[in-house]
Amino acid sequence: MKNPIFSFEILISSLFLWTIFSCSPNSNNDDTTTDDEAIVEPIENIFDYDLVLTNQLEIDLFGEENYTRINGEVIIDGTDVLDNRITNLSPLNSINSIGGSLTIKHTDLVNLDGLENVSSPVDVLYIQFNDELTNVNSLGGITEFNSIYIEGNDRLLNLVGLEGAEEINYLTIRSNADLRSLRGLENLSSIDGMLSLRSNNVLSDIQSLSNLEFADRIVLGHTSVNTLSGLSGLLRVRSLEINNNHNLTNLTGLEELTHLERFDIRNNQSMTSLDGFSQSISTLNNLLISNNSHLDNLSGLNNVTEITDTFSLLGNSALNQISLEGLVNCRVVYIENNGLQTLSFPALENCNVLNINDNYNLVEFQNSSLDFIGRIEFEDNEQLNFLSFDNLASIGHMRLWNNDQLLNFNFPQLNSMSGNLQIGYNSLLENLDGLTFLTHLQSANIVINNSLVDFCGLNTLANNMNLNSDNFTCRGNGCNVMPGDLTSSVDCACN
Repeated sequence: MKNPIFSFEILISSLFLWTIFSCSPNSNNDDTTTDDEAIVEPIENIFDYDLVLTNQLEIDLFGEENYTRINGEVIIDGTDVLDNRITNLSPLNSINSIGGSLTIKHTDLVNLDGLENVSSPVDVLYIQFNDELTNVNSLGGITEFNSIYIEGNDRLLNLVGLEGAEEINYLTIRSNADLRSLRGLENLSSIDGMLSLRSNNVLSDIQSLSNLEFADRIVLGHTSVNTLSGLSGLLRVRSLEINNNHNLTNLTGLEELTHLERFDIRNNQSMTSLDGFSQSISTLNNLLISNNSHLDNLSGLNNVTEITDTFSLLGNSALNQISLEGLVNCRVVYIENNGLQTLSFPALENCNVLNINDNYNLVEFQNSSLDFIGRIEFEDNEQLNFLSFDNLASIGHMRLWNNDQLLNFNFPQLNSMSGNLQIGYNSLLENLDGLTFLTHLQSANIVINNSLVDFCGLNTLANNMNLNSDNFTCRGNGCNVMPGDLTSSVDCACN
């Protein structure tokens, strides 16, 4: 970056030299000229440094020099100015080229008139915290942007003037209190980095994004958008985050997506379904669906067969049942604090972690396709009374904890557990018959199950490994047994 400190020293020197030469006598008094001599090419007046202007007087003085090209950055920043606030850029109307970034922040400008002749590319555009700014129309001549940041301009209504934004790296439109639409972005086709549309609370129209095909990451949050149809041209995006849009009811507009890795849907209080999600997407890396209080089904995801990392379903209070019939592979599943009554993953064959916690209406869970899982956890499901894994043969760790209505569980094929078994605070659980074929585990902790009096489901386990006080804990149940009691088909029941 060229040093802006020298900009006004050079300006004063230029004024002095211009005065001397303009007042010197003309050495050639011949008034006769040819036609060729009468043609005068326009002379570029170049300012070869970064330019920093902090108040209206500096803008007025600089404008008197009629510079046409600024070879460095232009920074118009009224951050620390109380008097002589920046209100008018018209003295800068001779400028037609900027060699670096353009920053306009903390001014009292209503518009950007004065920059209408800039017709060069601009590296990064920053329009930030200009409380009176209503439009950026005067930037319409700029042919190209690397990145754009429009933030905290409370009276800005639209983005007309940014038509030069076609293929850019980053676009952030944030906290513009009166922004209603994205008019001006109709030519935008790709974003190498992130498109962030956040905290534009009255933004309801994103139709101007309809030509956007590619982005690395899109964040749409805290808006008044009621449809995603403005994203109907979107084909590929790595990460898509749809959060806190209180008028959005579904995902209509995402039908043409062919590639998506991370999908985050949070706090959209009017969303009732995921209809509109692309049926071409079968694989995701991560899927988070959280705190959408009116979401009552996940049918839009029926074609998803694989989630390579994590699926989180959290705090969706109206969601009373899901099946995700096509999901075959998912490394980690978190199902927590939803309104679910029944839950099933009928096709799920590969899963390393399954956590089903705090689902206050969940009555039953069944799966017939898994044969191995690294960790299972069912905790604080107040209404859960039946749990079944029909084909599960091997588990790493299992925790069944504080499920008040759990009467029994069924693991008819389970024979091996490489880690720990924890069964506690299930007040209605009477027996462990669901573990009849278990032959091996690392340790067992069976505590505070008030109705548990029958431990005979552990007969096979006790006869295949040495259970002792180091690897077996039994206390606070309806009655308790010692490890040695478990080898007897009689003593294993203490009632």
